Amino acid sequence: FIGCTFILFLTLNILNYGNLKKKFVYSLSTSTRIYLFQSINIISEPKAFKYVLGLMLIKILIISSSYSSGLASILTISRFERGIVTVQDLADSNLEWGNADKSFIFDINEVNYGPYKKIKTTFRVYSESKLAKISKTYNYAFTVERLPFGHICVGEFIKKDIINGYRIMSDDIYSDETIFVLRKHSVFLPLLNNLIVKIRESGLEAYWESQVVALHMDPVVQRVLRYSNRPHKNDNHQIVKLEWQHVQGPFGILFGGLVIASICFIGEWIIYKRNERI
Repeated sequence: FIGCTFILFLTLNILNYGNLKKKFVYSLSTSTRIYLFQSINIISEPKAFKYVLGLMLIKILIISSSYSSGLASILTISRFERGIVTVQDLADSNLEWGNADKSFIFDINEVNYGPYKKIKTTFRVYSESKLAKISKTYNYAFTVERLPFGHICVGEFIKKDIINGYRIMSDDIYSDETIFVLRKHSVFLPLLNNLIVKIRESGLEAYWESQVVALHMDPVVQRVLRYSNRPHKNDNHQIVKLEWQHVQGPFGILFGGLVIASICFIGEWIIYKRNERI
């Protein structure tokens, strides 16, 4: 803007156009109008000034268009933060997390190393009614339980109308196993081991888990959670240099519009000349 004003002022000095105040006011107002895409008052003489002003218009048009395009891309292209997929990511994000019960944190109460020391300070317990309201803000992480056969145990406050805004972490915060404690060298140990193996082989665990999930949990929520962190086929794509084939569509539309505008202009000019002769 300052450079444009200076060039116009210098050109007016060379052409001896008016007094000093008039030159400065005209240069400043003209530069402002050009940058704001407003109409300007063009001095009729000499033609050299028209050429300078024309070059300034072209230059400012290119600069303003580039700035407008960059601003439009910043305002319209979505930008997302890095997803929380590991325990370390959860600790670094300082995001509050928790559930309606303190039992979810009992297993890591005595862990005081790495990210666990940090995430214990951000654990929060709220009532289910408040958790239902918080779930709509997407500023809180909810604890869920990954069941042995792939289903997800989630609270009733997570509804299907908001579940698309959430995804489960790929890492588990912790995992538990159900164990039996028997007397050393107990005669029942082989029998118990055989019973566990038979139950697992028969598929009873998977069957009852599926039945409980189908009866008491929302299938839409289950489906979204199970596939939320599944890697996409194109996740390993490389960053490519912008090529003509990437922008030929918009430029084709622009070229078509320019052709139509030119045809309309020539048609209007021919009609005007014909009417002028008549």
